[in-house]
Amino acid sequence: MRPIWKGTLSFGLVNIGVKLLSACKDRQLKFHLFHKKDKSPIKYARICEKEQKEVPLDEIAKGFEISKDKYAYLDDEDFEKANVHKTNSIDIVSFAKVDEIDPIFYEKPYYLIPDKITQKAYYLLADAMKQTNMTAIVRFVLKNHEYLGAILAKENIMILHQLRFMSEIKQIKVQTQKTVKSKKEHNIAVKLIEELTEKFNPQKYKDSYVEDLKNLIQKKSKGKKIVPNGKKPKNTKSNELFDSLSKSLKRSKKVSA
Repeated sequence: MRPIWKGTLSFGLVNIGVKLLSACKDRQLKFHLFHKKDKSPIKYARICEKEQKEVPLDEIAKGFEISKDKYAYLDDEDFEKANVHKTNSIDIVSFAKVDEIDPIFYEKPYYLIPDKITQKAYYLLADAMKQTNMTAIVRFVLKNHEYLGAILAKENIMILHQLRFMSEIKQIKVQTQKTVKSKKEHNIAVKLIEELTEKFNPQKYKDSYVEDLKNLIQKKSKGKKIVPNGKKPKNTKSNELFDSLSKSLKRSKKVSA
């Protein structure tokens, strides 16, 4: 894998040379866009308004409007010059317990790989983090934006999780309605949870919808009639709750037997 960023991981006065690699890959099917009317391909082009022709990517500059119709133009080098330290460093600002971070803040994982020269410092920090069960809270700049992150030491590698800032989390107010609690329904719901509890195994889970979509594409390509696969679920009414829970519990016991 090619690194998407190179720089240093700063731990106090210790600077550890690291490379950042994406830890996830796109699992979406690639679709081309067509005009519904005549099935002509749709393409996006970077058109110069003055010359009315397409412009190569390496001839495009980014401009920031500082007043009406007046812009400051920036090259790629300017983004680094804005703060050379920040664009070349992942700064550890503090440490925290792993379970103190609400999962809603996690956004994207990266592998953090050490340079050969600074491997000793890298593994020393990783071992210390594992021993104390701590995650390093960091700030870093990537693709012209500053991010918050959490570094976790896992086995022989560090993983940097890009975090969302608090300002990016939408606050939601949920109006609660008082409902009559049933101890009988509560107990059977707990039993169902216990019956379905198992150690998390990520290898068990795959994107089965993509396979369904591929099957549909195959049928469409052969001109076959498309029949809906599966049934749309119906919401469970209050008076059906206990019966639905009981059936779910019986079914889970049959599956596990």
